[in-house]
Amino acid sequence: MRVKHRFVAALLMAVAGLPSIAWADSGDAPAVIATEGGGWSFELVPYAWLPGLRGDLTVRNRNVGIDQSFSDIFKTVKFAADGLGIARYNDWLIYTQVDYFDLSTSQLNNPPARGSFDTKETFYTVAAGKRWNGWTSGLTFDVLIGAQGLNIDNTLTFYRLGTFQRTRDNVDVIVMLRPSMQLSQHWVINPTFSGGGGGSNSTYQLQPQVQYQFNSTWELRFGYRKMWYGFSGQRNPNDNLNMSLAGPLIGFGATF
Repeated sequence: MRVKHRFVAALLMAVAGLPSIAWADSGDAPAVIATEGGGWSFELVPYAWLPGLRGDLTVRNRNVGIDQSFSDIFKTVKFAADGLGIARYNDWLIYTQVDYFDLSTSQLNNPPARGSFDTKETFYTVAAGKRWNGWTSGLTFDVLIGAQGLNIDNTLTFYRLGTFQRTRDNVDVIVMLRPSMQLSQHWVINPTFSGGGGGSNSTYQLQPQVQYQFNSTWELRFGYRKMWYGFSGQRNPNDNLNMSLAGPLIGFGATF
């Protein structure tokens, strides 16, 4: 499914689901912030992320800028899927987030022959930690530690010269902070911040989000997400790559 289709589908799902959700009345407060007891609970949120790509690449003391808007990336998308999942037992929780992109283009700059470029990119985050109550009612903080990884499989094909393939796997150790503030019965500010390093020089994510809780089960999330990476060359430390993927996101999910 193309990214544009995912975005439209997420909106249609949210709108179409409103009549059947049975909007909560004033006596049906959603259990968004509760932290005492409750045993196991799970949150699953498929979402659409619409990022552009920016960065710079230095190879042999030559610097090249990278600037692709979402519309540029949209033209190359064959398939994409994104999802967020949280498993919680009382105050302990496990956080997972996965994004997959399959991109393909035959629009190459100055190629030696007609060809195509295909890339399959998987970004994932897995972390575990604990929820802490804040200094006021409706305020909590999730503090987690985990791993953030990426897998990139690039294939460059020239129709008369052959196929060239390169795969990169990278895993970083990260620390994550997820504050949550319930503004009203239905509205929650629920951002996510993380940072770390290991496989890369450094990486961080910023995910400011607003959550609308229709009732104790159904939710709508929308906000912005930025993922940044800094790499040094494995053979030449003066070679480096700095890149960021950033753009809006929207998701419709459930807690059960």
